[in-house]
Amino acid sequence: MRTALWLLPSEQLTSLPDSAARLGIHLLDARQPLLDSIASDQRFLRLTVRDFIESLDTLCKTPQASDCLLVANCDLILARLNFRERREAWTTLHRGYPHRSRSLLIVMPNSADMLLPSEQELMYWRQEGRLVP
Repeated sequence: MRTALWLLPSEQLTSLPDSAARLGIHLLDARQPLLDSIASDQRFLRLTVRDFIESLDTLCKTPQASDCLLVANCDLILARLNFRERREAWTTLHRGYPHRSRSLLIVMPNSADMLLPSEQELMYWRQEGRLVP
C-alpha cells in the first residue's frame, strides 16, 4: 500500500513546508484540485467521497520529482463529509487505494478525532506501519 497517515499536533502543521523539505518530498494541498474544478459561475462545491479520492488521484498525477507526496488540508475536506462518508473515505484510503504512481503521506491534526479513522481502524494502520504518530 502506498498510503500512510501522519498525525501532528495542530501547532506543528505550520512547519509542514520545512518537514517536507527535510524529508525530501513535495507538500501539496488536497483542496487545490477541487478548487481548480470550480466553474466561474459556480457558487457551491458539493463534495463527495469520490471527489475527495479523485482529488488525491489528481495530486498523484502532478509532475513532481518525488515519488512520495505530503498531502495537507485533507481535514478541511473530510469536515465537509458526513460520518458515513468519512468512514468510507478512510476505508478506501486504507484498503482500496493501491497502485498509485506516488505514495501519499496524509497529514492530519491529531486533535481532529471526529475526522480521523476510528480507534480500531487506527490500530490497523499502526500494525501495518502506515501510521506516524
